[in-house]
Parts: sequence; C-alpha cells; structure tokens
Amino acid sequence: MNQTPILSVLVTFCKQRRYIDDCLRSLIGQKTQYPFEILIAVDGEDDGSMDLLASYAARYEFIHYWKVESDPRLLSLSRASCNRLFLLEKAVGKYFITLDGDDFFCSDQRFEKGIVFLENHSEFIAHTCEWVYYNDCTKSFKTDYKREERCLSLNSYIEENLFHHVSTNMFRNIFLNGTPYPEPYFFDDTVLTSYMLTKGDFYFSAEPMHAYRIGIESIFNSKNELEKNIMACTTCAIKYKITKHGEFIKRIKNYISQIDESKESITLSLKNQILFQEIPVISSIIRLRDKIEREEKWKERKAIQEFLNEYHEDAPVLSVLVTFCRQKQYVDECLQSILMQKTQYSYEVLIAVDGEDDGTMALLSQYQARYPFIRTFMLNYGPAYFSGKRQFGYRVNIQSTFMGLSEQCKNLIQISTYNKISDIMGNGMPNCFAARYIRRILQEDKYDFNENLKNSIIFQRRPLAVDIVRMNELSEEERAAVKANLLFFCEYWELYRKEYLERKHKHSTEKSET
Repeated sequence: MNQTPILSVLVTFCKQRRYIDDCLRSLIGQKTQYPFEILIAVDGEDDGSMDLLASYAARYEFIHYWKVESDPRLLSLSRASCNRLFLLEKAVGKYFITLDGDDFFCSDQRFEKGIVFLENHSEFIAHTCEWVYYNDCTKSFKTDYKREERCLSLNSYIEENLFHHVSTNMFRNIFLNGTPYPEPYFFDDTVLTSYMLTKGDFYFSAEPMHAYRIGIESIFNSKNELEKNIMACTTCAIKYKITKHGEFIKRIKNYISQIDESKESITLSLKNQILFQEIPVISSIIRLRDKIEREEKWKERKAIQEFLNEYHEDAPVLSVLVTFCRQKQYVDECLQSILMQKTQYSYEVLIAVDGEDDGTMALLSQYQARYPFIRTFMLNYGPAYFSGKRQFGYRVNIQSTFMGLSEQCKNLIQISTYNKISDIMGNGMPNCFAARYIRRILQEDKYDFNENLKNSIIFQRRPLAVDIVRMNELSEEERAAVKANLLFFCEYWELYRKEYLERKHKHSTEKSET
C-alpha cells in the first residue's frame, strides 16, 4: 500500500493486549480496492501491547502506532478522546473511522461499502452501519435492533433518541483543512456523532458490520448508577453546547432530578476528574454532594439554575430574522454566515420565504433538518404589497428588489419610507428627506410608475405617495393643486431642516467656546 490512503482508521488501546488480535485482524482482512492506513494509540501502563503491535507493524507497512500518555486527571472517556484526536492530526485519509481496542468489525466489506457510498453520494457526510453485541464470555453475537436503511439527520437522531456507536460511522475528514474540533475532551460516541450531524446527514445501512464487545468491564459500565447519570449529564451539557438542541436541556433536568434523589456516592477519582475539567453545571452538581455550608449549596444551585435559564430551548437570547423571495442562489452564503458565528449564547434563525418557490424551500428543509434552531415559514402576501414590504437586503450587481426599479419608482418608495418613519418616530427630520425625493419627481414631471408598485402604494394608503401615483388620472386643474400641496410640503420641511441645522451649529459653537 504505497498509495496515499483514502481511509484512516483510528484505533485506541488502553491495557487491552488480549483484544489486539481480534481488532487488527478485522481491519487487515478488509476486502477493498481502496488503500487505507491504521493509526494506533496505546495509553496507560504497557501490558505487552507495544511488542505485539511492533510485530504487526513489521509485517504491514500501513500500520503505525504510538505510545501516548494522556493526563490521568481526565475522565477516562476524555483520555480516549484525546488519543483519538492525536491520531486524527496524523491522518491523511479523506475519510476516517474510529475503533475502540476491545471492538472489531464483523464484516470484511465495511471499508469497501462505506467508501464506495461516500464517493458516490457527496450529499452525505457519513456512512453508518448497524452493529451487534459480541458476548466475550459465550463468544456469540446478538442484536436488539431491527432498523431499516434511512437518511439520518440531527433532528431524527436526537428526537428519536437513537444510539449509534461511534465506530459504526465512517466520516468525511472535514478536519484535513485545519478545521478544529470544538470539544477536545469529548471526541467520543454521542458527542462526535452529534457534532458531525450538524455538518451534514448520515446514511444508515441496516447491515450489521461492527461488533461491540460486552461481558467485560468497560469505562461506562464499571460505574454505579449515580456516576452513570453524572457522566450522561456531562455529555448532554457538551452536546447542547454543540447543537443548541433543547432536547438535551430536558435530559439534563431529568438527570439532575435522579442525581438529587440518589443515595449512592461518587468515587473520589471521578469527582476529581470532573472538577479538574471544570465542566459548567456538572462541577456544581458534584459540589452539591459535598458537606458544605447551606450558603454554598445555595450558590451551587443558583449556578445550575442560571445555566438552565440561560440555555433554555424556549428562550433563545437572540432571534435572527431572514427573508427570501426567489433567491435560492444566495441561501447557502446567507445561512453559512449565520452558522459560523462563534457565541456562547443560544439563538434561533427564523426564515420567511415569499413569492413563487424556486427550490428555496427544499434547500432550507435540509438546513432545518440539520439545525433545530432554524425554522422556516412559507408566506404569500400577494401582489398588493410592494416588494420592499416583503424583504430587505442589499447586494450590488444583482437584480434586487430596489435596484431593479426605475429612478421614479425608487424616488416614490423613498418618499413612502421616510414619511412613514417620520410618523413612527414623531420626528419631522425624515420628512426633510422625503421632500428631497418629491422635488426629484416634480422636476422630472413623469408619473408612469410600475403598475404593481402603483397598486401597492394605493393599497397601503401611504400619504403623499398616493397623490403622486394618481397624478396621470387627474385633470390639469387637480394636478396643479396636488403639485402646489407637494411644493408647500417641500418648502415647509426644507425650512425646518435649515433652522434645525442652524440651531445645531449654534449649539456646537457655544459648546466649543465653553
């Protein structure tokens, strides 16, 4: 395998020498036309794993291994996450897949089927497969699932409370271009899966190709119920931070309730690990179980409540209002500029789509499936409203709502706008600007307006503008009277502006002299 690997397989071991053969044989035995590399990190005390791995690396040039020493103060899951990220930095494949040292692939077609699918379906970010339990005591396989092939979105994954072991997923390597992973201590099962689902949909194959070993002491199963709830609450807090999905807040509240009721104790090791990582909310939950003063308990409970209030799914801190009207070609650029925002605060994106559907709704539905804080609404105000009422946006060199109009139509819209602003503000200054555009129309003395715009103005009964759009319908005498009224309006507000500027200049001069 001298070719550049298409797939990078990230394998982590921690005192698991007895499982190395099963694990590596399932990788080496893959029948695929594509080159791949196997990258291995060995953590913890050496139990003979290094010598065994050296013998494999001597026979297979695509196997590379490293001895790593992760911080023992980290949670066990976080240590494994750090080791996976260590390997990911060395990966060169356009796709990657992870594998825990005590698991293996039970199909020699896993690599071939995953790569072929992703090569031919650029719309998916991952290919995932079904998995089975492998009982280490009875040496037998079993599965509790009977799931059908499907497209898997972030919403369906969370709301249906699905579980996919991280090693069932073959991902596009979006990190090759230097994209950082946001939570280095949580490059694990559900957090990594949730994060990647924010980047695109998965395709789920119902064929079992991954074996998850049971009947052994795992990181999670070795904990008591209290500790399991704390660890589950921890991952929920991280997943909420990544996805902003309110379902995780509900789960955190449920876990907190169970933690409060539990009489079990937390091991000092787990307690120190969590406090070391300083995970918001979880640190407060841990401290509450200590024998601390009532005042201190009150502070910790307040911190928990503030977290739940700040990140409540029904109360985003910011609402982003977006409007589209036959602008499918700009949807991606617009939404990507919103999604790239780096903020600790929750927000929602509300999108209104007006006019004939040019495929915008289908594209937005893809975003909505991936990002639960995006909501889309199809509207139809009808031709009675002029376009400026429907949307706002400014992009040069395109046929936009405003730029596509004639100069007289533009002037008319400016008159309507400034006149309305003046009414809303209770301030005459915007009318000064309206007067400027009235002068331009009267100077041109042409009143052939776009019929839709004309009807819109009349429908909305905008003062001044209604008189202007009806100018061609008036008799010479009536037209002269309207012009006189418009000129009076202009002269009045021009004088107002002149006096305002004089007062402002006088005030500025007195202030500078003082």
